[in-house]
Amino acid sequence: LFEVINGYAWNNAEFWYAITFLGDGAVAFSLLIFFVRRFPCVLWQGFLIALVLGGFIQCAKHLCFVSRPAALLGSEHIHIIGAVLRHYSFPSGHALTAFAFAALLAHHLSAPWRTGLILLAALIGLSRVVVGAHWPLDVVIGGAIGWFGANWVIQVSQFITLQSRTGILFLYGVWLACAISL
Repeated sequence: LFEVINGYAWNNAEFWYAITFLGDGAVAFSLLIFFVRRFPCVLWQGFLIALVLGGFIQCAKHLCFVSRPAALLGSEHIHIIGAVLRHYSFPSGHALTAFAFAALLAHHLSAPWRTGLILLAALIGLSRVVVGAHWPLDVVIGGAIGWFGANWVIQVSQFITLQSRTGILFLYGVWLACAISL
């Protein structure tokens, strides 16, 4: 399955690189700015999701220590778009991010937008296999953790409020740092 999906890399490498870039945590968090005015809580919820699931994914990657396709198959035998990555494959952080932020925005948007977000998250997950960074199972598990984990964090966040001006300024500072880092 990996080889079939990875074979699409020859079909427009720039497209797949751009899609996989959307799964970066700083990019996803920065894109929340387009929703903050209408849904102010997405910044707080997005911060909590990034904090909780970001910590979880790093622990999981180091505990599982699964080699990436380039390490096992050899970078000369697969199509790689971007950097050659060899370690910490499982689970996919980009897929987790894509599905987590899709879940976050799905709580606030109508059905057609929700469908589009899920399709975009799936495309981002698929891109991780196309660019040669992950095994398909890494993406499926990362996406599931992102979707269900974000929904859990959103439920918990209803009991944790951020009302102070200092807290809101802190979150805007985090958002600005993510945007600048891009």
